[in-house]
Amino acid sequence: MTNEISKDGVVAELRAALRELKGEDVSDRRDLLALKLTDDIGVDSLDLINILFRLEEKFGVKISDEDIDMLDLVQVEKLAEFVAEHATRI
Repeated sequence: MTNEISKDGVVAELRAALRELKGEDVSDRRDLLALKLTDDIGVDSLDLINILFRLEEKFGVKISDEDIDMLDLVQVEKLAEFVAEHATRI
């Protein structure tokens, strides 16, 4: 039996990762879901890889380069929805 992973749970993990990388002010923004990690928050390519790896490890999901490009997964809300839908936590 698998446990459902909620989008809110993924967003909480993203907030924690952003707090570590960028500071409290970014992770607590109310409009976080609408922001793009790269353009709006200023996450560089190395930090983006670290965030994606963290989500893959925590939620058992594989995020390919094609997924990122095709689904615009640099937007926080789209990334959270993708991870919640594809998570394989047991």
